[in-house]
Amino acid sequence: MTGKLPLVRVLLSLIILVATSSGAILPGTAPASRTIDVWFPLPQFNREYAAQGGNPQPTAGRLLIYLPERFNPRQTWPVLIVNSTSDSGRTSVMDAPAYRTATEDGWLVVATDANIRLRRDTISWRVAVLSAGLDVLHRDWPASKSWPVAFAGFSGGAKSAEWLSAIFAQMRSVRIVGIFLTGINDDRMPEALHAFQPPPDFKNVPIWISSGRNDGIAKPEAQRDAEGSLIHLGFRNVRFTNFFGGHELNRTDLRDALRWFRSLGHF
Repeated sequence: MTGKLPLVRVLLSLIILVATSSGAILPGTAPASRTIDVWFPLPQFNREYAAQGGNPQPTAGRLLIYLPERFNPRQTWPVLIVNSTSDSGRTSVMDAPAYRTATEDGWLVVATDANIRLRRDTISWRVAVLSAGLDVLHRDWPASKSWPVAFAGFSGGAKSAEWLSAIFAQMRSVRIVGIFLTGINDDRMPEALHAFQPPPDFKNVPIWISSGRNDGIAKPEAQRDAEGSLIHLGFRNVRFTNFFGGHELNRTDLRDALRWFRSLGHF
């Protein structure tokens, strides 16, 4: 994944200010399926920003939301943002069903995608599409502007979760209460902190690393190194667990991590 791009610090401060469209896109009440899957137009600025690094310009975004039971958009709900790995053309929308069990603990599961395939997996592409999707959420459900948010990712998606959490912390556009990383074999937080310089309180955000004992891709010792790197950077709440399994998402660890975030975040 391409990280730092020209003028990235200046542009990031502008992305969240761009309105997506006029008129509501999200329903005022939860559908019976507890699934919302909508398309929305991408603002011109987001299109151009997504195209940095050699990608074509997307014209629309896709917003997938899994809702908890008894969801009411006027109340407070925690949000889990899914970040996919780029392997085999995976997208966050494709990875989102694996995280749907989070709704059982009262979380919204959110993932975004674009209407065209990217050529290179860049930070600018992910930021442009995700920020526009969150703008839809915040505009149509105004209470969501203050909802607690956690970033999650598997394998390459874990590295993306590190980058995106640092970026959105720098923009102060969401209240970040946790980061869930699984199958991570290389800590990218040092580069993310250097590139985007989030505020000092970002290091209070709890981070859970979930490691498969038989993971042959992100070997347990590499994931332990990621833990050590985060602690060395000054993150104050880093938890490491391992499970019987390989390079995969463990839903028990995901559940325990989200409950831990809730216990620390007072929400």
